[in-house]
Amino acid sequence: MSGTDSRGEIADSGLGLPATAAPQRPLFQLLGVARDVTDAQVLESIDTQNAGLLEGVPEGERRARVDRRVRGRIGAHSGVILEIDPKTWAALIDKKVRVGYQMVPAVGQSPVTQCYRCLGFGHLATSCSAEQPTCGYCGDPHDTREWPQSAPTAAYLILETPLTPPE
Repeated sequence: MSGTDSRGEIADSGLGLPATAAPQRPLFQLLGVARDVTDAQVLESIDTQNAGLLEGVPEGERRARVDRRVRGRIGAHSGVILEIDPKTWAALIDKKVRVGYQMVPAVGQSPVTQCYRCLGFGHLATSCSAEQPTCGYCGDPHDTREWPQSAPTAAYLILETPLTPPE
């Protein structure tokens, strides 16, 4: 089956699925941004304070949007996850970026999110609608943090079983 045929089948299936995926801009995270720096200030700083890093990216082609903030290691700092255009991403990734009065590293960010309550994808534990949690170690219906750490896992038992060659 060719790619064109499968897209047609998806569109005609009646499931309401799009036949083509919408293009997504890459994500990256600025680590350790002070919490008192607003999202608007972050976006402005990237554009105005990092001219040397963005020399090859025409001003009219630069697109950036703050996706969300995540908790940082220190309470006064947070990670800022941005969705940006591919050229800007290539210019800034793995570099130190000026944001306000700081120089912060820009690192890649995966667009995949996983819930640590039900282990499902596409949402976080804070918005999980599962009735009960799923353990990340054994799959039983209890919180992963309640898993008895001293009990061996099935994988551990398999590795500890001596292997005997076939006869």
